Amino acid sequence: MSYAPLNYDAFVGGRIAEARKAAGMTQAGLAEKLGFADRQILSNLEKGLRQATPDELLIITRILGKSLEYFTDPYLLTNESVCFSWRVKKEKIGGEVPYQEAGKKLIAAYMHFSDILGKSPNLILPQLVVKKDATYDMVMELAEQLSKLWEMGDKPTERLEKVVWEKLGIELLYVNAPDEVSGASFRNERFCAMLINKNQSEGRRNFSIAHELFHILTWTTLHPDYVSPEEQEDVTAKSEKMANVFASSLLMPTETVVALWKERPKSVDLGNWLEEQAKGMHVSPDALFWRLVSLRRLKRDDFPEGLNLPYSGSVQPFSQKFIEMTSQVLDQGVVSVRKVLKLLDLNFEELNQLLEANGLPSPYAI
Repeated sequence: MSYAPLNYDAFVGGRIAEARKAAGMTQAGLAEKLGFADRQILSNLEKGLRQATPDELLIITRILGKSLEYFTDPYLLTNESVCFSWRVKKEKIGGEVPYQEAGKKLIAAYMHFSDILGKSPNLILPQLVVKKDATYDMVMELAEQLSKLWEMGDKPTERLEKVVWEKLGIELLYVNAPDEVSGASFRNERFCAMLINKNQSEGRRNFSIAHELFHILTWTTLHPDYVSPEEQEDVTAKSEKMANVFASSLLMPTETVVALWKERPKSVDLGNWLEEQAKGMHVSPDALFWRLVSLRRLKRDDFPEGLNLPYSGSVQPFSQKFIEMTSQVLDQGVVSVRKVLKLLDLNFEELNQLLEANGLPSPYAI
C-alpha cells in the first residue's frame, strides 16, 4: 500500500488559520502584525501556497499565544473546545478528567494514520434531533425504535458493536483508562469515535457504549458547546440523564424485559434473579433493576443490597481496524516504533503481543 506524505506547508497553514480564528483575529490584523505588505500573503500561507519561515512561525506563536508544537505536530489534537464528552464519576476526579490528554493523543494518532494511509474520513455522520426540552419518555421510545431499525433483536448487546462500527461508521476504541472513567465520545467535522474503559465489566462497557452513542447522535443539539453559556449546566445534566435512559432502553427492550419479569418464579430471590438475567443480557444487574423501575415493575425501595456485578475480564485494547493501521504505518516505515509506543502508551513487548494476537508482523519482523 502506498502512503500519502504530509503536506507540511498546508498542515502548518491550516493550524495558523485555526489559531487565528480562535483568537478572534482577522487575516488583515495578523498580516499587519507580521509586517506583511497585504493580507494575500497571509492567505497564501494559510492555504499552504507559501511556506512560513522559522522567524515568522516564532512570531506567530507569540502573537497567537500557542506553542510551536501546536503548529508543527500532527499528533497534537488542537480543536479542544468541542472534542470530548466524558462519562466519569465527577465526585471522584475533583478537577480535570484523568486520561484526557492520553485520549487526545490516541484520537490524533488514529486520524493521522488514516491520512497517511489514504483512508477516507467518515463524511456522513449520524445525527438525531433531540432537543433540550425532550422528555425522558420520548428518548425511551426513540431508543426502542432505533433498536428495531437496526435489527438488534432480543439481546441488543450482542449486535451493539456491529451497529456502532458498520451501520454508523463510529470508531470504537477500548482503552486502559482509570476506574473513575467509563468512556468518552469524540466528534469533529470528519470523524467520530468512542473511547471505552476496557477494564470494566462487560455490562458496564456495553452501557457506556450505548450512553456515548446517544451523545454522538445528539452532538449538535445537546453538546454544551452548542447551547448558550447560561444553559450549559442544566443542559449537560439533562443530557447525561437522557443518555442513561437511551442506553437502558436500547440495551433492554421493553418486550424482552417485561417477558422475563412475567416468567420469573414468584418466590425467586430478587438479587439472584437480577444477576442471572443481567448476565444473559450482557448488562449489569443494577442497570436491569433501574430499567424495571422505569417500566413500573419495581419501586426504588426494592433495590436489593449486595448485588454482585459479574466481571468478564477486559477486552483487547483499541480495535482491529486501528491495530491494522498501526501495523501498516510501521511496515511502510513512515512512523517509528518509538513514536507508536509513545502514542499508544505501550512498551515494546505489549505492542509486539498486540500485533501478534491479530496475526500481524511484530516490529522485529518489520
